[in-house]
Amino acid sequence: MQNKKWRVLIVDDEFRIGRLIKKLIHWDEFALECVDVVDNGGTAFEIIQSVRCPDVVITDIRMPKINGLELIAMTREIHKNMKFVVISGYKEFEYAHQALQYGVEDYLLKPVNEEELNRVLKKISDELTAQWRSEREHFRPNHTYWLVS
Repeated sequence: MQNKKWRVLIVDDEFRIGRLIKKLIHWDEFALECVDVVDNGGTAFEIIQSVRCPDVVITDIRMPKINGLELIAMTREIHKNMKFVVISGYKEFEYAHQALQYGVEDYLLKPVNEEELNRVLKKISDELTAQWRSEREHFRPNHTYWLVS
């Protein structure tokens, strides 16, 4: 049984789109919780560097201050394993190609498809849970050690 929830940050320069994305996610089904919904990459990066640091970031590409690709690049320098899902209205290959080079989990086009978004988040949640369980098992003592003096 899992008691760990994965923290998700949603970043979109159109705040109402960010709120819509939040409503589409099956939070309880995938053991996810929303850290925040913000409208720019600068605020998102502040949250990523704080104690509210998410496990997963859902981000748009074109935003003021810091765009989505810059946010991913900056975050990769301090959190190599953070999961990213890009949601964008731009289907130009260059954006998708660059996002994939940064190791994003998926690149979804707007308008956001609820089923597709939740399929991606389920996969991410399953991967994070498997990794978390593996790390817990690795550190759980399974042998009794005797000290001999």
